[in-house]
Amino acid sequence: MKTLLIIPTLAISMVVGNLATADETRVASGFRGKAVHTRTLVLDRGQLVLVGVEGDHATDLDLYVKGPDGETVARDEDETDTCLVKFTAKSPGTFLVHVVNRGDAPNRYDFLTFTPTMRGKLVVHNSTDAAANLRINGLLWRIPAHAERFEVLVPTGRLITELVDYESAKQWSVSANETFALSLTYRLRGWDEVPATAAIVASNPRR
Repeated sequence: MKTLLIIPTLAISMVVGNLATADETRVASGFRGKAVHTRTLVLDRGQLVLVGVEGDHATDLDLYVKGPDGETVARDEDETDTCLVKFTAKSPGTFLVHVVNRGDAPNRYDFLTFTPTMRGKLVVHNSTDAAANLRINGLLWRIPAHAERFEVLVPTGRLITELVDYESAKQWSVSANETFALSLTYRLRGWDEVPATAAIVASNPRR
């Protein structure tokens, strides 16, 4: 499914896979020269987000997104007042979105956020003694050792996981509004025990 959003001259086009709905927020705003506007986004781990800004072309606007740990996770700082960033929340929590007016004159702008609804959830239980690198639909996640419940929002339908350095890619299926549970355990490879993945609950109602 393709979703096309238009902010005056800013076109956001993205293939979002098997996602039935999305949350969109559009706000008209304005501020004086050399000012900063800050907004907050509360996200779950795995949530995909697009943030766009379209100004009135009076000054240069820059856009920055900072995660719960204060690190910058996305930015657009070209010399225009049209900004667009896309990122996936690597951890749950509050993200800060900063719009910066680099010029001396005021600038009126439209601010848009687009968050596709992720209708599936992957829960990973790591019973091994070491952290694991698990690639989920192409994105790399670090699963802590002995993690009881590491949750990642995922689209419904086909789910591809790869336990880096130990297993090649595996394909699973996730149903809408359901949770897919994956266990990281040890299995024998020759005389050695190595990490491996196994589905412990193929799909159960999300709680």
